[in-house]
Amino acid sequence: MAKKKRVGRKPASAATEIVDQDPDLPSIQEEATDPELAEDGMMPVVKENARRQEQDKTQANKDWVTPKRKAQLVMDCWNKEIAGNGLDKIMRKLFRVKHALKAFQRAEVGDVRKDYKEAKETFCNIQEAAANFPNDVFIQQVNLDEAILQQAARGDKFSAKKCYNSLVGETPFAYANAIWDTLVLPKHRFIFWQIANSHLLTRDYLHHIMVTPNNLCPVCEVEVETHDHIFFNCYYTSQVFEAVNRWLGDIHWPRSTAEMLQLCNNATKDLTQRILNAVMAAVFYFLWKNRNKCVFDYSCMVPSKLSLEVRKIVQLRVVCKYSNQVESNRF
Repeated sequence: MAKKKRVGRKPASAATEIVDQDPDLPSIQEEATDPELAEDGMMPVVKENARRQEQDKTQANKDWVTPKRKAQLVMDCWNKEIAGNGLDKIMRKLFRVKHALKAFQRAEVGDVRKDYKEAKETFCNIQEAAANFPNDVFIQQVNLDEAILQQAARGDKFSAKKCYNSLVGETPFAYANAIWDTLVLPKHRFIFWQIANSHLLTRDYLHHIMVTPNNLCPVCEVEVETHDHIFFNCYYTSQVFEAVNRWLGDIHWPRSTAEMLQLCNNATKDLTQRILNAVMAAVFYFLWKNRNKCVFDYSCMVPSKLSLEVRKIVQLRVVCKYSNQVESNRF
């Protein structure tokens, strides 16, 4: 049986056979090395792309400090040996890391103090120009903006809060001092402030933005739930006021939000007045908490028990802050 002849690949010499070129045309090597052809051909484009990539890479390295580079700097500085033992050695290492980070920040981000001095010099120049040209509206506006920034800066520190209040215009409220008094618990202050501005999600408001089963008070189920009803006019609220008066004394409770704000406006820095204010804020907080229990847990706290909770939490707050000025038997 005759064997079939296998057909192999062509030799490499056959595949890479050189074709004779026209002597009038430049060779491939001459085209690649001729400077005149390189300037008019594709070589400048390639070089320009490579240069741009190198610039982008360099700029990326100079941008914000990456966590890896910063962490590596801290670790290298910390691992270096230093003289000392125990806590003294740790403090020396921490100071070395601190100075290394300062130098690194100055090299990467820039000198903040230098920028501040330059901005201050610019501000002085603008002030001088504003004095020389009082009718120039643009210069006067720039001078006003710089004055606001100067008010927000104190030394080398800048207060974003002061700058924001200067630009927007801070509106003072006389009742805010009583609501945000430090003697009042933080969570009580928040609810107190929401009541003062009528921002709690009572059913009279929810009824306008969503479908609700009814808009009656979930505690008494008699009248429409509003801020004035749930905190001042509800039957349950009046029982709570009476229970608090049994241990606090006969005090006048507000009957509306406007009356409550008037009491806050007339509040003084007297400790007794501040304690009464803290009690009122605690009562409002627990009234709102009991309202939510009625809605979500279908349970209602007994007024006398709510009164005792108010007494306990206010007593602890006052004793902790003013233990030397207040006798605990006051409550």
